[in-house]
Amino acid sequence: MMAWRAGLRARSLHAPRFSQQPTAFLPRRAKPGPGAVRYASDAAPAEAAKETTKEAAKEAPKEIPRRAARGSRKGLYGTSLALVLLVGYIYGTDTRASIHRYGMVPLIRMLYPDAEDAHHAGVDSLKMLHRFGLHPRERGDPDRDGALTTEVCQNSLGRC
Repeated sequence: MMAWRAGLRARSLHAPRFSQQPTAFLPRRAKPGPGAVRYASDAAPAEAAKETTKEAAKEAPKEIPRRAARGSRKGLYGTSLALVLLVGYIYGTDTRASIHRYGMVPLIRMLYPDAEDAHHAGVDSLKMLHRFGLHPRERGDPDRDGALTTEVCQNSLGRC
C-alpha cells in the first residue's frame, strides 16, 4: 500500500541515455611532477625548497628567446590591413561597384518592403555617409566621350 514511501530502497527512475557525460570526454587532471611531491617531515620541505631554487636557477637561461621577426610580422599585418581598408574604401565608394546593385538593393528591398520607406532610409543613410566622407561617388569622367551631347537651336548641350 505504501510502496511510494519505500525510502532508500526504492528504485530510481531510469536516466535518459545521454544524461551523464562519459569519463572519456572529461578533462584529465595533470599528473604532479617529481618536484610536486609533499613530504611528511619538517626538514624535508626546506631541503626540497633549496633544491627547487637551484633547479630553477639552472633552468632560467633556458627560456625561449623572443623572435626578432615579431616586429616585422606586426608591420606586415598592419600594412595588409591598411591596404585592404583602402581598396575596400575605393571599391565601396565607387558608384559603378556591383555591390551597390547586387548587394545593397536586394538588402534594402528585404528590409523595407514599402518603396517609400526604403527611399527614405536610403536617403538618410546617404546623408550620414556624406557627413563622414564615405558616400558613393563617380570615379573618373564618364561624360568625356560626349555620348550625351546634343544640339538644340545650334547650341551644344552637354559638356560645358
